[in-house]
Amino acid sequence: MKAVLMVGAGFSKAFSDEMPLLRDLTAVACKAVCDVYPPERLSIPKHYLDNVEMLLSYLNEDYPWKSGETRLLEKACFLKASEAIAAKIRDAEERAFQSGIPEWARVLVRCLDAAGCSVITTNYDTVLERLAFVELQNWTPNLYTVPLTNAYGRWGVAILGGEQAETFHLFKLHGSINWFYTGSNDIPQPIYYVPVSEPSPSKELEKAGNVVSDLVPLIVPPVVNKTQWSGRNSLLVRIWADAHRELSDADEIYVLGYSFPETDLAIRSLISSACGRKPQVVHPVNLVVDDDTIELYRRIFPGCSVGQAYQGSSAIADFVCDLSQRFQNHLNS
Repeated sequence: MKAVLMVGAGFSKAFSDEMPLLRDLTAVACKAVCDVYPPERLSIPKHYLDNVEMLLSYLNEDYPWKSGETRLLEKACFLKASEAIAAKIRDAEERAFQSGIPEWARVLVRCLDAAGCSVITTNYDTVLERLAFVELQNWTPNLYTVPLTNAYGRWGVAILGGEQAETFHLFKLHGSINWFYTGSNDIPQPIYYVPVSEPSPSKELEKAGNVVSDLVPLIVPPVVNKTQWSGRNSLLVRIWADAHRELSDADEIYVLGYSFPETDLAIRSLISSACGRKPQVVHPVNLVVDDDTIELYRRIFPGCSVGQAYQGSSAIADFVCDLSQRFQNHLNS
């Protein structure tokens, strides 16, 4: 039975209350925009300033009614908001790991490693990469299925190579705070990553120093139209294509702390296109799993049956407990 995990912001929030949800990033993004240019002098709809998903999506789109000057100003706002969001998440992750790692998180990453599972995530943080480093002493590139460019290679630093170790695979659909690009929409370009090799994100960034000082964190908003991003780099296309394949091949899909925002039509379309071609079971793992949630799952996962639901403040810990037991029973048999 092949299991695939889909992970959203609720997963990181369960890992530590220090970690922000998307709505927690709204004030950070809005301040970054105001620092660049007064929002009332741009074309941003006022109520979008209360929703980071809508704000990032709007700033990133070259809508036909935007003047050339407005497009440039709003692009600058988007880049500043991306940097501010990355800094906010990085600081939160620092405090989270200083506070200690929950036992369920240690168990989960060991199960994922032993089973070689696939994890599809919309999160920007590096919680799973850092858990793999701290708990498994696993090097970051082993988790990624695409050949991202090690940022240290930009300065001619020798990068040790070798065969990839067998472990779980991580598909980051929306980028990451440790992924960087030039900020340009115009030309295809590489994605650089800073390896996760410290328990502390701030030490990691300090170590990277000027290696990425001219680059911007790759933060892909949950926008309806992702063609700008897919045209920018073929590796993003490959990540999404690989995630589509993993969902198609899965027998069971566990959705941990993800709410399927309406702005992210691409995620919904990815799932609806990939799933239901064979008997599949999807399991919600979230704070609340009510009748509306079940109906939403039936629409997004066509042809799939909704299996066991885990809900409440201990939903993810309860799921990990069951996963560990199932895995142990498999080993014993």
